[in-house]
Amino acid sequence: MVLFQFHGGHATTRRHHRVHGETRQTPSPDLATTRAAREALLRQQAAQAALLKDKQTAQRAAQTQVVQDTARTRALTTISAQDAAVLRQTEHDMAAIESDIAALERQQAVLKDGIARRTAAIQRMLPLAQRLSSAPATSVISTSANPEDAVDGLAFLSGYARLTARSIAALHAQQAEQIANQNALNEKRKVLDTLRSRQASERDRAQANAHAAAVTEQHDRNTAAQARKAVAAAAAGASSLQDAIARIEQTEKEEMARLDAQARALKARNDHAAASSARQQARAMEASAGPGVVSRSGGHAPVPGTVAVAWGQSTQTGPATSMTYTTPGNAAVRAPCSGRIDYAGAFRSYGQMVILDCGRHYRFVLSGFGTLEASSADPVRKNTVLGTMPDAGGQLMVQLRHGDQTVDPRPFF
Repeated sequence: MVLFQFHGGHATTRRHHRVHGETRQTPSPDLATTRAAREALLRQQAAQAALLKDKQTAQRAAQTQVVQDTARTRALTTISAQDAAVLRQTEHDMAAIESDIAALERQQAVLKDGIARRTAAIQRMLPLAQRLSSAPATSVISTSANPEDAVDGLAFLSGYARLTARSIAALHAQQAEQIANQNALNEKRKVLDTLRSRQASERDRAQANAHAAAVTEQHDRNTAAQARKAVAAAAAGASSLQDAIARIEQTEKEEMARLDAQARALKARNDHAAASSARQQARAMEASAGPGVVSRSGGHAPVPGTVAVAWGQSTQTGPATSMTYTTPGNAAVRAPCSGRIDYAGAFRSYGQMVILDCGRHYRFVLSGFGTLEASSADPVRKNTVLGTMPDAGGQLMVQLRHGDQTVDPRPFF
């Protein structure tokens, strides 16, 4: 059956087929193809959205791991510093003990020499002292028959006896002092042995902690690199430059919000130290890429050349949100700020492009390179060469963004 319809004075024909008492319209081949293409495009967009979501999730997990690993590295570094302080104190104590031991050994040598000399002197006096102690009267009588001489002799012998007694008492005192000195020396040596053993143990622990800190630091660098690669991958898979920047910003905002919520929760539990640590991590993450951009006068553009399109200039799509420079061939393009590369590579219709994270949510977007010398996740300093323009010259687009807003870049060159 053929039906006629009129649209604006023109007749069109539509064929209907009656199947089991129903009238069914048969789509034209063009309409079926369009529908199939639309469905395929929708499936492709859904797959891209799912892929980007997975990449964002992986990036957030990597950034969270970076924060945790950084905190652990900081803790290990603190432990290593404490170990070094303990080792220094132990070494100081050992030096003091060794000084005491040296003084005691010198004193011991003096005492031994004094005892030896006093013993030798007493040895010469002992025969007479023994004879006097056994028969003092006979000794006096035998010396002289003169009574005066006998009296003088008794006085001499009495004085000699006292002298001998004092010498022996002094010898005993020196010997006692020597024994006490030797005991003190032995105790000092025991303390020194204990300190040496402790020093060896502390040195081993310090070395183990230093090794652990080094391993963790390397792991942090690897994790950070993976996080930056995830950022680059998310940017590469974005549908537009606006989408790429938005996804990077969104990831950072989500991580900052997570850390802020963690700090509030810890504060609510009165865990002020941990809350302070979480806030410090958030601040560190916010400023991790760089110090931001600094306004300065009399500076230079990131590439030599002339301005082809000025900021705010009227264009077919409205006021220009970037600056475009016409450059000579092989001109070097330099970083307009210190920071880290979020993305470096080909991007949609922009050609070779660099997204440079300056910190504090400022990013420079530069596109039109002939060759790139920077890679995603690279840290860069201001004026570092990011790449060169094509051999025959070209146009470099420079856009400055703060979050999702474009900013006039001229004051920052």
